[in-house]
Amino acid sequence: MSELTRCNYCHLQDYKREAKEKKMTVHLINSKDGGMDVYLVPKGEKLDTRQDSKTGNNLSKQWRSWFMALSDSCCC
Repeated sequence: MSELTRCNYCHLQDYKREAKEKKMTVHLINSKDGGMDVYLVPKGEKLDTRQDSKTGNNLSKQWRSWFMALSDSCCC
């Protein structure tokens, strides 16, 4: 990892902070291609994991990121 690149753990902490401020929930879903998809779901809404059947791209406005791996602590 580059010295200028933040790790996935730190990005996840940012998503959790944003979710708390906006009263949202963070969902980590195992991706069918490996890794994890990150979704921020507004209070009162259901999790939307729609994907394009041809490209596999996420269609949901709730989707935020894909992590190849997620560590238990910061590794920046």
